[in-house]
Amino acid sequence: FLVDILAEHIDRYPDPDQARGLVFTSSDGTPLRRSNFARRVWAPAATAAALPDGATFHHLRHACASWLIDAGANPLEVAAKLRHTRVTTTLSVYGHLFPGTDERLDALLEETQSRANVRGARDGRAMDGTVTPIADARKAADLP
Repeated sequence: FLVDILAEHIDRYPDPDQARGLVFTSSDGTPLRRSNFARRVWAPAATAAALPDGATFHHLRHACASWLIDAGANPLEVAAKLRHTRVTTTLSVYGHLFPGTDERLDALLEETQSRANVRGARDGRAMDGTVTPIADARKAADLP
């Protein structure tokens, strides 16, 4: 809905000089100064949202990107959303690990090893390199 509101605003107040077209302005049409925005808009909104002291507008961007990455979003899509030219920037700045990540990765590795052992059992070789009698391997892997 915000996109529609902004599009309507831009249509209503087009700037004849597109090179300096402003979407957000002060009450007299001049550019917003960061200090005014912080005092008049950000501080009241942060207080109303019960954000911790010292929270900045950039923290919202950081949280959003981190949550998307943690939820499994494609890093290339996150990078595009953040307007990063390189996905490595996105991953190095926003891709830090969250609590529980090690456990999730350990579970993925165990699952991968189990699948590899089942596939290896068909050839009589376990993932650890030991040769297992095919009949025993098939039985252990519950294969016909």
